[in-house]
Amino acid sequence: MRVLAEVIASDAAWLIAVNRAIGCVMESNQKARSNPKALNTLDGYKRGLVNSLTVNLQRFGFEKVARVETLQEILDDTAQENTS
Repeated sequence: MRVLAEVIASDAAWLIAVNRAIGCVMESNQKARSNPKALNTLDGYKRGLVNSLTVNLQRFGFEKVARVETLQEILDDTAQENTS
Protein backbone atom coordinates (compact mmCIF):
# COMPACT_ATOMS: atom_id res chain seq x y z
CA MET A 1 0.00 0.00 0.00
CA ARG A 2 2.85 2.36 0.80
CA VAL A 3 4.47 1.80 -2.60
CA LEU A 4 1.14 2.36 -4.30
CA ALA A 5 0.66 5.60 -2.36
CA GLU A 6 4.12 6.73 -3.50
CA VAL A 7 3.24 5.91 -7.12
CA ILE A 8 0.02 7.92 -6.79
CA ALA A 9 1.93 10.86 -5.34
CA SER A 10 4.44 10.65 -8.18
CA ASP A 11 1.68 10.49 -10.81
CA ALA A 12 -0.02 13.50 -9.25
CA ALA A 13 3.24 15.48 -9.15
CA TRP A 14 3.96 14.67 -12.80
CA LEU A 15 0.41 15.60 -13.78
CA ILE A 16 0.80 18.99 -12.10
CA ALA A 17 4.12 19.55 -13.88
CA VAL A 18 2.65 18.56 -17.25
CA ASN A 19 -0.40 20.80 -16.71
CA ARG A 20 1.90 23.75 -15.94
CA ALA A 21 4.02 23.04 -19.01
CA ILE A 22 0.94 22.79 -21.23
CA GLY A 23 -0.33 26.06 -19.78
CA CYS A 24 2.98 27.75 -20.60
CA VAL A 25 2.90 26.40 -24.15
CA MET A 26 -0.66 27.62 -24.63
CA GLU A 27 0.21 31.09 -23.31
CA SER A 28 3.42 31.49 -25.28
CA ASN A 29 2.18 29.96 -28.52
CA GLN A 30 -1.27 31.24 -29.47
CA LYS A 31 -1.24 29.19 -32.70
CA ALA A 32 -1.16 25.98 -30.65
CA ARG A 33 -4.68 26.71 -29.40
CA SER A 34 -6.14 26.37 -32.87
CA ASN A 35 -3.85 23.60 -34.14
CA PRO A 36 -5.52 20.19 -33.74
CA LYS A 37 -2.21 18.33 -34.13
CA ALA A 38 -0.56 20.38 -31.39
CA LEU A 39 -3.59 19.95 -29.10
CA ASN A 40 -3.56 16.20 -29.74
CA THR A 41 0.15 16.02 -28.91
CA LEU A 42 -0.30 17.96 -25.67
CA ASP A 43 -3.29 15.79 -24.77
CA GLY A 44 -1.20 12.70 -25.42
CA TYR A 45 1.38 13.80 -22.86
CA LYS A 46 -1.33 14.24 -20.26
CA ARG A 47 -3.61 11.31 -21.05
CA GLY A 48 -1.16 8.60 -19.98
CA LEU A 49 -0.63 10.26 -16.61
CA VAL A 50 -4.35 10.69 -16.04
CA ASN A 51 -5.01 7.04 -16.91
CA SER A 52 -2.20 5.84 -14.64
CA LEU A 53 -3.40 8.01 -11.78
CA THR A 54 -6.99 6.84 -12.22
CA VAL A 55 -6.04 3.16 -12.22
CA ASN A 56 -3.75 3.52 -9.22
CA LEU A 57 -6.39 5.43 -7.24
CA GLN A 58 -8.88 2.66 -7.96
CA ARG A 59 -6.34 0.07 -6.79
CA PHE A 60 -5.84 2.11 -3.64
CA GLY A 61 -9.57 1.88 -2.93
CA PHE A 62 -11.02 5.02 -4.44
CA GLU A 63 -13.88 4.49 -6.82
CA LYS A 64 -15.65 6.73 -9.27
CA VAL A 65 -18.73 8.22 -7.67
CA ALA A 66 -21.66 9.66 -9.53
CA ARG A 67 -22.20 13.36 -8.92
CA VAL A 68 -25.07 13.88 -6.49
CA GLU A 69 -27.47 16.67 -7.33
CA THR A 70 -28.58 18.92 -4.52
CA LEU A 71 -32.25 19.57 -3.92
CA GLN A 72 -31.72 23.16 -5.07
CA GLU A 73 -30.28 21.98 -8.41
CA ILE A 74 -33.24 19.66 -8.97
CA LEU A 75 -35.70 22.46 -8.18
CA ASP A 76 -33.84 24.87 -10.47
CA ASP A 77 -33.91 22.33 -13.31
CA THR A 78 -37.63 21.74 -12.77
CA ALA A 79 -38.32 25.48 -12.77
CA GLN A 80 -36.37 25.92 -16.02
CA GLU A 81 -38.27 23.07 -17.68
CA ASN A 82 -41.61 24.59 -16.62
CA THR A 83 -40.73 28.03 -18.03
CA SER A 84 -39.57 26.70 -21.40
